[in-house]
Amino acid sequence: MKYRQRPIVIDAVQWNGQNTLDIQRLAGGVKLRVVGNVLRIHTEAGLELKEKQWLVVDKNGGLRVYDTGVFDEAFAPLPDKKTKHEEE
Repeated sequence: MKYRQRPIVIDAVQWNGQNTLDIQRLAGGVKLRVVGNVLRIHTEAGLELKEKQWLVVDKNGGLRVYDTGVFDEAFAPLPDKKTKHEEE
């Protein structure tokens, strides 16, 4: 018998070197520190995020870092939800 994996919706932000506040919101307000071109995220795992890498909240609420190529292969953006008024 064959199975397919159910689609998973995740929250993600790509760090551009200036959107530290967006990263902090996604990471749940954890302490962050910029060192050169690396953003250090103070978690138990001690994550580091380089520019153009993605920070993802996985289905269990854990934080993961993805390089752009891997992120693009694994995830696709959800279509924008239009209101009923916009569709008319």
